[in-house]
Amino acid sequence: MKTIIPKYNYGCGDLYPTYAEERSGYYGLSASSAGTQCGLSGDARSSGNLAGRLQASGWGGFACCGYDFLIAFSCKGRGICPSCNTRRMVETAAHLNGQVFPQVPVRQWVLSFPKRLRYFLARDSDLLNRILRIFLNSVEKALLLCSPDAPDHARLGAVTFVHRFGSALNGHIHFHCCVIDGVFSAEGEALRFHQAIVTREAIAKVQAEVRERVLRLFKRRKLLSPEDVDMVRQWEHGGGFS
Repeated sequence: MKTIIPKYNYGCGDLYPTYAEERSGYYGLSASSAGTQCGLSGDARSSGNLAGRLQASGWGGFACCGYDFLIAFSCKGRGICPSCNTRRMVETAAHLNGQVFPQVPVRQWVLSFPKRLRYFLARDSDLLNRILRIFLNSVEKALLLCSPDAPDHARLGAVTFVHRFGSALNGHIHFHCCVIDGVFSAEGEALRFHQAIVTREAIAKVQAEVRERVLRLFKRRKLLSPEDVDMVRQWEHGGGFS
């Protein structure tokens, strides 16, 4: 069945032309049985991936090689959708670059944890937030030391993204922190930026300090025994903190 598509019609609701697939037996069959492949219900899958193919959810008009065609927007769900995740990533990067970060250098700091600790971080948001504060505090102290002209009251600027999965969708909580590569101090009603010159030694010092403070926190909360803490301290390559 051929569908006639109006050129660059950005209407809404009933003004959207419908795909031929929506009226076909394939769409109905897919909507009812798609969930059997991924362990999700048919409703969850059809309201996400399949519904994203319908122009009623929004679309963009494109022209290439003399042909005009439409591409429906993605599902806008919060599941594992490559299209949605990529769109959010690009939109967030553009927002940070244009609206949040000033025109100064930005460095990404990443902190991952040993597998022994990840279970506790996945189930305890308070513990996770406490460790993030430890990490950013250590980074701030390193930036102060690497900014010789900065006063002691200068502060860092940072945005953190908490990742809960690895590339294989394995449970792997880690931090991606976009940190201004320097510190800010107040001078009257204005802010002065002090750029840091971060060395490998400073980064290694942050790693060692965060590892020690996190292990002490786990010991204090009785999540790890003193023997386990001592064992992790003896591990090579940063003890799983990287």
